[in-house]
Amino acid sequence: MHYLIILFSIFYSTISSAEGHKCNVQFDKSELCAEVKFLGEMGRKSDAKFEIRFYENNKLVKLAKDPSVHLWMTMKNGHEHGSEKLKMNKNELVYSFSNAWFLMLGQWHVIIEIDKLGKKFIGKLPVCIKKVVKSSYVGLCGNN
Repeated sequence: MHYLIILFSIFYSTISSAEGHKCNVQFDKSELCAEVKFLGEMGRKSDAKFEIRFYENNKLVKLAKDPSVHLWMTMKNGHEHGSEKLKMNKNELVYSFSNAWFLMLGQWHVIIEIDKLGKKFIGKLPVCIKKVVKSSYVGLCGNN
């Protein structure tokens, strides 16, 4: 009986993690979405490591081709620039990124490009970088 409880617990945690995902990036004209989860602080002076999982019709999916992911900033004066090239590691269903440096204060985006059946889809996650690291957040600056 004890083994059945353990097996049920493992099964339930697997189902609930797939159903309880929180996609924060949508891809236009696609059933595909992404969950970007930062693993620590987001700031100018540390590597803001994060993970990405992809879902389609509420199910965790493996992409046929690795995504292209980069950081991009649009400054108040209209100038734009990126950051260092991200380092990517992956297992079956999770892409882990490091070397993610938000070099300046202000509005950034994590830009994710995917190829699905020969079509290119782009999704963006806004990230607001503040002077006080604990004040930085996922979202548009000024909307928090």
